[in-house]
Amino acid sequence: MNSSLANLFRANWTASIALTVSILVFCMIAPGIMPAPALNPVQTEESGMRIYHDLAYTPDARPSQSLDLYLPKAPSKQPLPVVILIHGGGWLGGDKADFAGVAHEFVSRGFAVAIINYRLSKENIWPAQILDCKSAVRWLRANANIYNLDSKRFVAGGHSSGAHLAAFLAATNGIKDFDKGANLASSSDVQAVLWFSGIANLITRASTPGYEIVQNKKSDQSQLIGGPTLENRVVALQASPVNWVSNKTAPFFFEAGTADKVVPSNQIAEMQDALKKHGIYSEVYWLNGVGHFSPEFFDTRHLDLMHRFLKKVLAL
Repeated sequence: MNSSLANLFRANWTASIALTVSILVFCMIAPGIMPAPALNPVQTEESGMRIYHDLAYTPDARPSQSLDLYLPKAPSKQPLPVVILIHGGGWLGGDKADFAGVAHEFVSRGFAVAIINYRLSKENIWPAQILDCKSAVRWLRANANIYNLDSKRFVAGGHSSGAHLAAFLAATNGIKDFDKGANLASSSDVQAVLWFSGIANLITRASTPGYEIVQNKKSDQSQLIGGPTLENRVVALQASPVNWVSNKTAPFFFEAGTADKVVPSNQIAEMQDALKKHGIYSEVYWLNGVGHFSPEFFDTRHLDLMHRFLKKVLAL
């Protein structure tokens, strides 16, 4: 992004999947912040995996600021590449448990998997969500030796609003504006993105014919940024990953349905155009007749495509 626009964003940002589609976009949730009990990590074993539940990734973490880490039961001789999954839910719902089944699939293919929770918009509006995601990435990198993680091969993946956050992580590689809190000596950069039905540009999503309901003050985007998108353009622009793409942005794997009524198809086109301008590699797969989410996203064929992509861009 150009320097003047970046400066404008930086001056204003502080002012501001069985994934269930029913909570994704337009539901009202009463505001409130849950008390922050101490987090108690628990290790379990199942289906050939070790799972560390509820690891706090920031000091004095709220329950929403935790992750589950999935590792092969048998210790690996080599550090494992990490897939970091971010749940959807319109930034106002969802949970890390939504991606548990997908985590099993990636672990079976030789990856460690971290599924993160983050503050939802009912707790804090933007940019709390990306601050938490970056904190989680830094925590994982800072603790890579403990869990035998390959700190040079981190992948961010997500569905819907989770894909938006995964894309934002990658688009802001090398940019420190959203690195706040602990483990600042560790990078929050990621080396690849798995995008499922994501949002690249909040403004064009809200202004695309047929999707104008996103402009409603009760919509997911309105609750994320503190008001209707087109009336809060500075924050909406700053919260749009397409505006942060640079030559440091990671490669993207895009997957979406042609019948998505929640996110318009122009979101992939915009993001891919921005990537091309900076020479960033991407792959796009459209699922014909599929809506915002389908189990087909994670069937064997598409998991194989993701694995092939990751082997290519991570040099596995």
